Amino acid sequence: MKVLVNQSGYTINQEIDGAIIMKSYLKGSPLLKLSLPEDISIGEGQSRHGLIQLDDCNFDAIVDTSEFDINRTLKIKPPNGEFTVMNYRITSDFAIPFKVIPYID
Repeated sequence: MKVLVNQSGYTINQEIDGAIIMKSYLKGSPLLKLSLPEDISIGEGQSRHGLIQLDDCNFDAIVDTSEFDINRTLKIKPPNGEFTVMNYRITSDFAIPFKVIPYID
């Protein structure tokens, strides 16, 4: 999370760069399903309260997104070990989980 705050404590710019990373050590690499909340919107769409707007989102090649638009489900054929499912970026307004109070001496 990157947040730029001015000397009065007001947010000037904010951004989140994130990723969903999984680990799998299951024998035979069975198909996994990952469901994301319905209040996630990717790309430009309707802006409404409570909606999480992802500006950029890219999925790894091991992820099948054919059902994502229908029921927010990702099908994953995992390799052994740690792997990235998706990367995302949020630049729209979001609630910052802490308050920064600048102190200049």
